[in-house]
Amino acid sequence: MEDSNHKIEQERDDLYPWFCRFGEQFDIGFIIIDPIQHTFPISYANEAFLEMTGFTMDDLIDKPFNSYAGPLTDVEYHEELKRHLIEETSYHTELMKYKKDGSPFWTEMVVEPLKNAEGKLLFFVAFVFDRTDRKRNESLLKMQDMIHTKIDKGHALSVILQEICNTIETFFNQEIHSSILLLDEDQKLRFAAAKSLSQEFVQQVDGIEIGLNNGICGTAAFLKKPVISEEIEKEDLWDFKRDLIRKSGFQSGWSVPIFNGDQQLLGTFAFYSSNKLKPTDDDIFFINQAAVLVSLALKYSKSQEEILRLAYTDTDTGLFNRHYFINELHDLLSDRKHGFVAIIEAYEYRQISDIYGREAGDELISQMANRVKKTFHGFDDVVARFSSSSIVLAGLSPKKEEDLRIPNLLKIASEPYLVNNEKVYTSVKIGVAFFSKKTDEDAEELIRFADMALSISKRSPGNAIEIFRNEHDKEAKREMKIFNQISSALQNDEFEPYLQPKVQLDTGKIIAFEALARWNSSELGFVPPDVFIPMAENLGKICELDQQLLGKVLRWHQDRKAKGLPLYQVAVNISTAHFFEKRFVHDVLALVSKSGIDPKYIRLELTESIGLVDFEEAKKKFNALLKAGIHSSIDDFGVGFSSLSYLHQLPVSELKIDRSFLLNINDPGNAATVQTIIQLSGNLDMTAIAEGIEEEEQIAILRAMGCNYGQGYYFHKPMDIASANKLLEQIN
Repeated sequence: MEDSNHKIEQERDDLYPWFCRFGEQFDIGFIIIDPIQHTFPISYANEAFLEMTGFTMDDLIDKPFNSYAGPLTDVEYHEELKRHLIEETSYHTELMKYKKDGSPFWTEMVVEPLKNAEGKLLFFVAFVFDRTDRKRNESLLKMQDMIHTKIDKGHALSVILQEICNTIETFFNQEIHSSILLLDEDQKLRFAAAKSLSQEFVQQVDGIEIGLNNGICGTAAFLKKPVISEEIEKEDLWDFKRDLIRKSGFQSGWSVPIFNGDQQLLGTFAFYSSNKLKPTDDDIFFINQAAVLVSLALKYSKSQEEILRLAYTDTDTGLFNRHYFINELHDLLSDRKHGFVAIIEAYEYRQISDIYGREAGDELISQMANRVKKTFHGFDDVVARFSSSSIVLAGLSPKKEEDLRIPNLLKIASEPYLVNNEKVYTSVKIGVAFFSKKTDEDAEELIRFADMALSISKRSPGNAIEIFRNEHDKEAKREMKIFNQISSALQNDEFEPYLQPKVQLDTGKIIAFEALARWNSSELGFVPPDVFIPMAENLGKICELDQQLLGKVLRWHQDRKAKGLPLYQVAVNISTAHFFEKRFVHDVLALVSKSGIDPKYIRLELTESIGLVDFEEAKKKFNALLKAGIHSSIDDFGVGFSSLSYLHQLPVSELKIDRSFLLNINDPGNAATVQTIIQLSGNLDMTAIAEGIEEEEQIAILRAMGCNYGQGYYFHKPMDIASANKLLEQIN
């Protein structure tokens, strides 16, 4: 065995010099790989290989065969090559490799095992070809196909131009940051693609003017030829942004102008490096060819503009539509970066459209979108119309910027909008959903999350932003279950009136009750009224619910009357939608008449906004009810939109002071409001009743102000009918 190994070593020693001389004859790369060591080190490289890679012999000798790999080198191919070396078989592949200066280049490698007459392995030899030019040409063809395909599919021009930048960057040092700037109508250069540049750099350079020493791009556009800056710090090109360049850490850069077929300037390519680099003539030639593709993309995009406008544009506002937005959001998600989706609704859109017309509403949405674009002007940001009253925004945003960018959306409501030559204010409700590189949700799911957050934001007064949380999804699914159960709950008679006594503040004596709707679902358990009542309204079941509760209150009266027990007036809450139903008064009076109960034991409570819907109709219905003996109350007074100009004209006999004023009645503003309501009720010959009394101190203050009646947990909580009977039995 030792003799055999010695013989192989002797053969290797004899043949090695010959193979070295053999390799020097080639003008292509040639290396010898030592098969004895497990790392398969390089033992020789010819001059052509050294010139190709920029390495010296000392850099490579005894280094592993994969020592000139880099971040874009395919690891699988390397492992495949190693497997062939272990198995002593031939291998042919193409790989991205890296020169000594860090710049990538494409290689074609043919590896052959050299064996002696007995089949024993002596060396591996590899022939290495620089295929960068061919790969660049192939990439240009692929980019051309990509341009046509993506424009046909309606992708944004910015997405296409960014993909061109991404492709070009793979052929340069990993520290290269590329961008494309296009001329705008004012002949200023605007970023159209610049993902590898910082947001600060983009914001400060965007809109640069054409001119000498206006950066590499402004200068290249002015001279209409490539501009190369090998040492930015020492040149005058960046005098106007010297601090920005220092902060960015760029040491070199170059820019190549982009022309159309008529040699008219369209924009520039720009490349920045953290190292001192100078592009080769081949590099500039490649970029010029890519510039032709940018020109092609602009031309083809423009020719497809009308088709895309019809398919992806909202014709009423000129904004992108939902289909376009979803396409763009898919692209953003494919980047696997952090970002957001925000739906922004003009809350008063319906009222503005009703007053000024549908076109005015469209103009409002258009102006709102323009303000959003000014606030979020990154090239990744996409704005589109989401619904008649809302727009949708998506963009990439580093996690650290979440709290900084999103609140800026509220600024769009800080100034009035000009609609029909009139200044109009609208509040905005905003729902936001964030995504990250770990996000599994698709575009439609993220939109659903943002829409869910928007719904929650509408529960807050004024301008409001709500960020989606997983709990919202669970809540929404529960709400959907509630929504689906309401109809069956009405059929199964599951809604019950809970009675809360109204009392005299000085004695605590019960003078009447308010009936509050409660639902203990057989499927869902207890469901809060602030959840199921709005849902019943949306479902069109609120009239049926009101009637059912009124019927149960009347049956309670019937039961007490039959037993010879005293009756008490009960106030039943009626929704605005039900009140304005054509048959409302007829149905209420018919139900009361059928019960045989004196109408004076029924009172109807409505919110103070009732007069804003249709004042004359409201007045007519109130008068009809009063004529029949049924009195009415204005509920939650002081928080809505009542107008004193019509309040005194409505035949109501009771004002109920909203509980929110009592929570902090010691506050001078709240106290003044409560005092005003009490005085107003007295002047209008109405009774003031305070809601939500929970503390003895509140009673003293209210009595001092002249309020004699109230209700709240301090006296009695809402109770079912059986408990109300028991309470009255104890009192009487």
